Amino acid sequence: EGQKPETFNVKIGFLKAKLDADLNRALEPLFRRTLAVAGFFMALGLVGSVSIAKLITTPLMALTAAVGQIENGRLDVAVSGEGKDEVGALARRFNGMTAHIKELLEFREDILHTLTHELNTPLGGLKGYLELWQDRKLPVEPAAREQVVETMMAAVMRMENSLGNALRLF
Repeated sequence: EGQKPETFNVKIGFLKAKLDADLNRALEPLFRRTLAVAGFFMALGLVGSVSIAKLITTPLMALTAAVGQIENGRLDVAVSGEGKDEVGALARRFNGMTAHIKELLEFREDILHTLTHELNTPLGGLKGYLELWQDRKLPVEPAAREQVVETMMAAVMRMENSLGNALRLF
C-alpha cells in the first residue's frame, strides 16, 4: 500500500534540422500550387480589367473624336449609340444634339437667304431710281415724280419691314 509505482523517463529526440527539412519537403508542392493558382488568377484579373477598360473607353474615345470633328465644323458626324448603359445614352443624346444643331444652322441659312433676297429686290429698284435721278432722267412732271418717290419710299419700307421681321425671328 504505500508503494509508489516505478516511473521511467523516456526521451524522444528529434533533430530540428531534419524536422524542418521534412516539413519543407512536404509543404513545397503545396506552396508551388498556391503560387501557380494565384498567378493564374492574377493574370485572369489583368486580362479581365484590360477588356473591361477597353469596353468603357472605346465609346468615350469615339465621342471625343466626334466632338473634335464638330469643333472643326463637321456636323454630319454620329457615334454608335448601341449600348444600354450610360455611355450609350450619352452617345444617343450626342447624336440628337448634333442633328438639332444642324437643323438650327440650316434654318438660319434659309432665313439669311430669304432676307438677302427680300432686301436685294427693293434695293435694286432704289438703286435704279437713284441712277435715273443722278443722270437727270427722272420724269419732270410733279405727278410722275411723286410716283417715283412713293415707289422708292415703299421699297425702303419693305426693306425696313423685312429687317424687323428677321430681327424678331432671330
